Amino acid sequence: NPLLLMETLKVLQDEGILKNAGTGWTIRAVNYNRVEIPPSLEELLLKRVRRLEPVKREILEVISVLNKPIAPKVLQKFERFAGMPILVHLRDLESAGLVSKIFEGGKLQFQIDQPKLREILYANLDVELRRRYHGEVGEDELATEVLDVARRSRWLAGDGIADKNSFMLW
Repeated sequence: NPLLLMETLKVLQDEGILKNAGTGWTIRAVNYNRVEIPPSLEELLLKRVRRLEPVKREILEVISVLNKPIAPKVLQKFERFAGMPILVHLRDLESAGLVSKIFEGGKLQFQIDQPKLREILYANLDVELRRRYHGEVGEDELATEVLDVARRSRWLAGDGIADKNSFMLW
């Protein structure tokens, strides 16, 4: 599985075992019997996410709930992110390969490219936290920037969270 291989290499890079030296890659001398590599893609991705600063993890969680590209200024409207250097955090997440930037209509936006990462983040959110994120988006004026009106009531209800195949709203 190419994704499993890529994520394994990213975990090794996060742990400082692999380093990009500019002209090539170097491997730090370690006792390889002590290197713990999670056996599944889900565990690899969760390991990477759990190492993040809490604010970066929360940004990823919110983006996973939105399941749509989002502008930094929209994220800044969430009370918990007000006054934070959101763009700096998003760029750090981009450098880590967890989000990517896109330009839609000339506006900078960020998204989780990897559907499996988005699925795992969403599935591992506590149900109450997931509902809170859905509610915050639906209650705030920013909902009109992120969701169309026809989906707003379903969004507020948190529909689509019951089974694996419908964890996303659209």
